[in-house]
Amino acid sequence: DEEPESAALVSARLADLDYQEGHAPQAVARLEAALEALSGVEPDAHVAAVAGQLGRFLVLSGEGHRAEPHIEQALEIAERLDIPEVLSHTLNTKGSQAAVKGHLNEARILLEGALAIALEHELHSAGLRAYNNLAWVLELQDRIPESYALAEQALALARRVGDRGREIVFGANGVYPLYLDGRWDEAVA
Repeated sequence: DEEPESAALVSARLADLDYQEGHAPQAVARLEAALEALSGVEPDAHVAAVAGQLGRFLVLSGEGHRAEPHIEQALEIAERLDIPEVLSHTLNTKGSQAAVKGHLNEARILLEGALAIALEHELHSAGLRAYNNLAWVLELQDRIPESYALAEQALALARRVGDRGREIVFGANGVYPLYLDGRWDEAVA
């Protein structure tokens, strides 16, 4: 019986759209319902993906305390079943949550792991997300040259995979570290 799984996956995709359109509470509610619908099935890649996405949207909504059980559920399933994409995305979320708490070294280590997994398995979306968050944490640690180097690597990946939206973001993000580092001419260029 794949009906609950299919419905949950559709809900997860719709939650992405909800979130992109600025409706975070609807995205969270949709994912909570999807995870509840999956509660009777054997924990698998679908459960891990929905739990991880719910954790991510809760963190992005400032509700990290509510995110933690979902993050841990996704990580446990992803590690047990060897699901690199869920593992990378969820480590990324956990790293972002650590950064929000001010645990910058922990955040950096988690995000470096998320990036390594994404690059090893050619998971472009996960990799670009990890690049973005890791560059942010390096900026918070005042490691501006490293942040800039990561933005350049992310820009190259976005161009290589044809992700024009992220290409624009990383192109723009690369300006800020140059500004912070006093490299005015490069920032203007």
